[in-house]
Formats: sequence, C-alpha cells, structure tokens
Amino acid sequence: MQNDSLSIAPPYSLVFILYSLNFMKYSYKWLQEHIKDPLPSWLNLGQVVTLKAFELEGKESVLKNALNDDTVFDFKILPDRAHDALSHRGMAREIAALFGLKIKVRETKTVIPDSSVPVVRVAIEDPKRCPRYIGVRVDGVTVGASQRFTEKLASVGQRSINNIVDLTNFVLFDLGQPMHAFDAAKVAGGITIRPAKAGEKMTTLDGKELTFNGTELVIADDEGVLALAGVKGGKKAEVGAETTSIIFECANFDPTSTRKTSVKHNIKTDASKRYENGVTSELAGEAIALALSELSKIHPKAKIGVASDIYPSPESKPAPVSVTLAELNGLLGSTMAEKDVEEVLGRLAYAGFTHKMKNGAYSVTPPVSRLDIRIKEDLIEEIGRHYGYDKIKAVVPPLPLGRKGLPNKRLYYANEVRNFLVKHGFSDVHTYSFAVKGEGEIEVENPIGKDRPFIRSSLLPGVRRALALNMNLHMFLESEDVKIFEVGNVFRSKGEAMHLAVGYLPGNREKTKTAARDLDEVVYALEHDLHVNGDGAWAAEERIQCFIREIDFGELIKDLADPKHHASLVAKAEKVVYQMHSPYPFIVRDVALWVPKETKAEAVEEVIRANAGELAQKIYLFDTFEKGDKKSFAFRIVLQSFERTLEDAEANAVYDRVVTALEKTNPVWMARK
Repeated sequence: MQNDSLSIAPPYSLVFILYSLNFMKYSYKWLQEHIKDPLPSWLNLGQVVTLKAFELEGKESVLKNALNDDTVFDFKILPDRAHDALSHRGMAREIAALFGLKIKVRETKTVIPDSSVPVVRVAIEDPKRCPRYIGVRVDGVTVGASQRFTEKLASVGQRSINNIVDLTNFVLFDLGQPMHAFDAAKVAGGITIRPAKAGEKMTTLDGKELTFNGTELVIADDEGVLALAGVKGGKKAEVGAETTSIIFECANFDPTSTRKTSVKHNIKTDASKRYENGVTSELAGEAIALALSELSKIHPKAKIGVASDIYPSPESKPAPVSVTLAELNGLLGSTMAEKDVEEVLGRLAYAGFTHKMKNGAYSVTPPVSRLDIRIKEDLIEEIGRHYGYDKIKAVVPPLPLGRKGLPNKRLYYANEVRNFLVKHGFSDVHTYSFAVKGEGEIEVENPIGKDRPFIRSSLLPGVRRALALNMNLHMFLESEDVKIFEVGNVFRSKGEAMHLAVGYLPGNREKTKTAARDLDEVVYALEHDLHVNGDGAWAAEERIQCFIREIDFGELIKDLADPKHHASLVAKAEKVVYQMHSPYPFIVRDVALWVPKETKAEAVEEVIRANAGELAQKIYLFDTFEKGDKKSFAFRIVLQSFERTLEDAEANAVYDRVVTALEKTNPVWMARK
C-alpha cells in the first residue's frame, strides 16, 4: 500500500508492489474431511504451505464448544490458482501433494429423479459467455434455520441465512463452485441466460437497484431478470420462509465478462471472485450432485426433478504435458536427478496428476480442475515448486556481450541521480500516483479510491505535501531542514513520462533567504555531474519556506549516451536495510553538558548510546560551542516505540539514566540542567 508522503533517509529506498490477491479462510477440520491421512500440525502445515504454495496471512483458533475446537487459516491465493485453490477440496489436494497424503473422495448419495416434478426449461443465448447451465427443481422443501452447515460456515466467516442458502454456500466453499437457489413459484416460465436489454432493471438481494446498459449477461425468466449472471441474485425469486419449491442453478460464466460486469456495477461477491478467475465447467456437474445429495439428507421426503443440463460444447479432457529432465534443470537452474522428479510426481498423484515416461520425457496429465497446467513451462514451475526452490542454488547469470542485457537508459541515469542527491543530503520519496481533481488531466474510470479519481500530471503537489509532513519528522532526519526528491511517472493527455522533482524546506528563517539559490545550485551541480544542460526546462514552485524544482527526466537525459555496462551501479551497490516507520508518536529529550576542550564528541555519544536503551531511535549531536577552557555538546535523543505511545515518565527515565552515566564516566563532565 502506498503512503502519500514517506521520507526515507539515505541509504534506504522504497519499492511498492501491488498484487491482485484473493483471500480465503480454511478450516483445519474441514480440510481433514478431504484427506484420509491425519493432517500435520497446524504449525507445520502453515509453514510448508507458505514456503511452497500460498502465503499464510493469519491463523486463529475457533472454540465451537468445550470439546470441539478448530484452527482457521487465512491464505493469500494468487489469480493463477484461484480456479481450484479457493475451495477446501482444492487446498486439501495441494496439502496432500505437499505432504504425500491420501485424498478422501467425498461420498454423494445417488438421487433418483422424480418424474412428477416439472423439468426446468433452460435456454442459453450466448454459449461463449455461459458454456454450461444446470437447473433442477425440488418440491416439498421447508425453509428454516440451518443446522448441518452452521458451524462450518461460521468457521470461515460466513453467517447462516437459512438451510437452502447455507447449502449453496457450503458447496461454494467446499468445491469452489458457486450455486444459487430460486423460489420456483416466483419464476415465470423457463430460465434463459441472455444479454441484458438496455434500460432493464433489477433489485439485488441486498436491495441495490441496478440499471443495465445491455452489455451484461443476465439470468431471466419469461417476465424479467432473476439474477446478474455470475455476480448477484435478485429479489424477484428470493428464497424465503414461505418457499416450498426451489430451483437449484449451477453454471459456468466467462471470466472476462463476469469481471467487467462486477466492476461496472461495483459488486464483489464470493461467486464473482471465482468466476472472474475461471473455473472448469466440469465442476458444475459435481457441485449439483453434491447439493442434491446433501439436500436429500436435510429433506428426505423432498421430490427432486430431472436436471436440465445445457452443455453445448463439453470441455475436452486436459492434454498431457511433456518435459525432459534436461529441460527441467535447464529452466530452473537445478540439479534434479530422475529420482527427485519421480518423487515429486509421486506426490502430485495425490492431487490428481498422472504421469508416465514417453520417448525419454515425462508425460504428465493434470486434473481437470488445474487450468494453470497447459504448457511445458507450467509443468516445470509446478515440479520446481514442490521440489523446493530453497534447494536450488541462486546463481547470477552472466551478462552477455552486445546490446542484449545492457541496462535500461532511463533507470540507469535515474539511479545515477539518486546517488548524487543522496550524497547531497536529499532523501528519496515516493508519493501517490493517484490525485485529486485539479492535480491531474486524466480521470480513472475505476479508481481505487473515490478521494483520488485522477492520475497525477505533475510531481509538485505530492512533493509539496511530503515536505510539509516531513517537517514534523525532521528529528529523525538529524537536520532542521527537509530535503527530498522523487523520480516518478506523470500522466498527461499526450502520454506518460518520467519526471524528477527536488524539494527543499529550510528549518529557519535565515536559511529561507538563500533557499532558492541553494536549491538551484544543487540542480546546476546535478546537471554538471550528468554533463547535461536543463536549459531553463525546470519548472519552479516557491511558496512560504517551500521550494521545488521539477523537470521531464526523459528530456533531460535524451542526449546522453546509452550506458554500456552495469559496472558503475554494481560498484555503488550497498547493503540496504528496510524498516517500517512506527505508527506511534516520538518524544525528544536533549542532553547538554560541559566538557574539557580536548574531549571528543564521539566519546560522549558512545556513553549516551550505551545507556539510552532500545527506545532511542536516533541520537545525534546538534549543537556545540566553546567558552573559555570548556566546550559544550548538545545531543538529541529521539525516543519512539513500535508497540505503544510513550509516556513522559519513560522519556524522563531515559534522560536521567543517560545523565547519571555521563557524570559517572567522567567526573569533570557536567550536565547542563
């Protein structure tokens, strides 16, 4: 997440990485239902899954009653695995492959259809956006409180609605296949999956009024819209306490169409999350069978009709993917032997993979649910992941001669500028690319926040805010002045460009008188170091005590030669330490003392550091002067906790401890009270 105004003192730098993540909670006991062998301890499970598959975001214990507790994991699932891992069965298969555990197939009761129940009439007008749709009517149900799935759903953060809705949610979190139920009495005629009509309206289950423009895919009866396909059900056929007949629907929808519709109407659901990442159409058949089996246990006397399964172009079985041992080791940089590959493929068999040797290559067929295994590189990544990247020695590849492998010109010179400015006391900052109205020319169609709907056309506003914010943090900068710079992209109607902005906020009025000149001298020195001429291209902003210069970085370096090698960057590489900023306020205590003229400041500072304790985040000399045969040193101690807000008593205790230590170290040192 990006912070609006972060100051990073040299030699630190900051990189922001944004992933499109899916989060899901998994019940330890629910996972066990899909695995025959006992699961490893929750600690071991979390560590191994994090190392080889999905990052563990959190873990919590859930006490259902005195004899029945559970552990719930919250894993981050990347989009390439959302099609199978956003379910307990999918995660169980991953765990089975990681630990070599046997999978348990969930038993489903075979349901004999009742011919007296009307068959649901189903039509698909757009098979590309809805490749499969299953509808089945069930008569003689009673809608009420749920008993069978309440605890399961509660463990993963889902509230109970009623026995029918809870059943569809159980199937979703168990298999990863969304389902829905309509009140059959409220469905007029048949069900059609079709494009919405422009101006058509629907009220969602949570009361949101939607108006369609004709690009959406909807599920409708003969009178109007029942649901927004793959996203949200409507009020028209909502299941309620009076419902006695239902229509179960289970379908598959196009990922791109689902995401566009979800974003357009700003509706995110567990169903849309799964559809927009893609799921196999084969899963719908399994899901409807599981739902009907569980329903027959809840309502043994219910009459289940014949399913209408519209599946115009059934998915073909996954094709085998072949790879040789040499190709595996060549791409991964590993030294796997045949026995290593066989061991990994043997464990993958627990997740539904099959394999055989064919013409000197491993021919591997993935399960139908694994949509991410389609080409050789996919299979290599899967084998490497389960083998363990920690077993592969990291080797920096040699840079070949010629153009290939040469550094990017803009990035190369941007780093040269960073090195120059850091040496001159400036700190690198990264501010928001998103902007308020008036700070950008281009408005984002789907902004990540309503408060910043534009993208910036200049670095000036962000740097200005960063200067103001960091003036309150100058204690950490060991300077009364704030000097910052930013190298970042700006976005204008004519295109995207990289800009450089340098800002200076002096800490007192005397420095303000010469601040503009001082900043310009730094700019001139930078141009001289790069051997370029800004030629008056720098934009200037000067406010009360605030001075900023900005330039199009691409234009500034356009006449410079392309870099020939990485040598200068490698030579300047340093060990970088990253540390988060504390969210709690700091307290400052100044320690001043008289010492003999010959005393070194370093000797005094050493005593202060040894006695200030772990709360001291910064210690530096900020003032010194001589009087007669004495010298005065004034040190600043910046105290801050990463866990709580400090109290004055704690800061005073640090001060007293330091003063006592100074006076004990040398009797002639005298603290100035």
